[in-house]
Amino acid sequence: MSHSLDLLRSTSLHLSLFKILLTDVTREQGAAVMTRAFGARGMIGSLTMGGFALLLIGTDNDVRITNAQTVQAIYAALAEFGLRSRLEVAAIHRLAPEIGDPDDILLHLANAPTVPHPFGRAA
Repeated sequence: MSHSLDLLRSTSLHLSLFKILLTDVTREQGAAVMTRAFGARGMIGSLTMGGFALLLIGTDNDVRITNAQTVQAIYAALAEFGLRSRLEVAAIHRLAPEIGDPDDILLHLANAPTVPHPFGRAA
């Protein structure tokens, strides 16, 4: 994901980076949920400390809307698999040129505190 962020820095696109923790499913189930929720719309990676990193490109909506849509997509994917999980999310929203060093922003994301989202509540 770091290489992709580096390539995107020369654009004027708005980027949204998410740290997503699904605490009540296996890693494999979580990966399936993330793929179902975001498929080709986002870049998904695993975080070494657990959870997933998600990069969404071109999210020019209000950040609250982007956050809500992200949470809703995850809950919809969980429901499709018949799963329930506590969800915790941290987000960084920036224009691509403002990202700075990709490795630093990914480290910052990995260490960012998450906000719990109760089931059925988008944001």
